[in-house]
Amino acid sequence: MPTIVKQSVPHILISMFVAPIILSLFAWAGSSILGNREIKVLMPTVTKQLNDISHKLDKQDEKQTQLMKLVYKNKEDVAVIKAIIKGDK
Repeated sequence: MPTIVKQSVPHILISMFVAPIILSLFAWAGSSILGNREIKVLMPTVTKQLNDISHKLDKQDEKQTQLMKLVYKNKEDVAVIKAIIKGDK
């Protein structure tokens, strides 16, 4: 048997048998640790935080829109000033 096959056999066996068992144990332990009761208690807190983040993003969007309008207005003013200066020369 080639050396590479001898070295890879344990890894293949682990991935076929041990890994699914360990994964199922982690899934079972996770579901038993964090049950429906804890989810019901945690969800209002998470929802409140998400609403706060959404509200802050809306405020930021409004400020950004106002700033963009101001920048555009200033750009028009600068263009008018440049046109006046070029027209005087």
